[in-house]
Amino acid sequence: MTMSQKRPYLFLVVGAHGVGKTSLLAEFIWPRTSHEDQLWQIQEARAENIDIDGREVKLVLRDSMGRDYYDAFRPLLYPAVSMVLVCFAVNDRLSFVQAQTKFLRECKEYAPGVPYILVGCKSDTREERIELLLVSKEEANLAATGMKAYRYMKCSATAHEGVREVFETATRLCMRLEYDQHYKKQSRKIAKMSKKCSIM
Repeated sequence: MTMSQKRPYLFLVVGAHGVGKTSLLAEFIWPRTSHEDQLWQIQEARAENIDIDGREVKLVLRDSMGRDYYDAFRPLLYPAVSMVLVCFAVNDRLSFVQAQTKFLRECKEYAPGVPYILVGCKSDTREERIELLLVSKEEANLAATGMKAYRYMKCSATAHEGVREVFETATRLCMRLEYDQHYKKQSRKIAKMSKKCSIM
């Protein structure tokens, strides 16, 4: 896939308050560090690069507020997004339900046709809590299928696990979709030219 990137891919991270959205971004931007001093720096959209198979791909990362009183403002973040990361915490079943209802509705209403990935944050808490209280991988995979999400992925910013894989997967999907769109456009152009030639 050698086609040049037309514009940076804009990733929007959504989910209930406290599920780990900002920590997810911080771990990607400043991997394997303590993020307490950096969290305040992710209030605005941030431009970052990611290496995919030796190719530097430009991203713009946008955080969001999950509290209910931000519901009226969050729709303003969706225009022009390339990918939505719908997050929940594996130790918070209410956030899991909200990911499948409230935030899925937002994706469909304000970013129709834009792909989204279901992301289970705080996966390190599995070792700290009773398993019955946690969202299992099987449940999350079923939810992702029901939501028609691209896939389900889990990660832990605290344990430095799975975060980069989330962004690599999201970026590869955006690259593939952009390539497919370009290929279809070129195919239509060739078909149109062939039709003109046959008429002549």
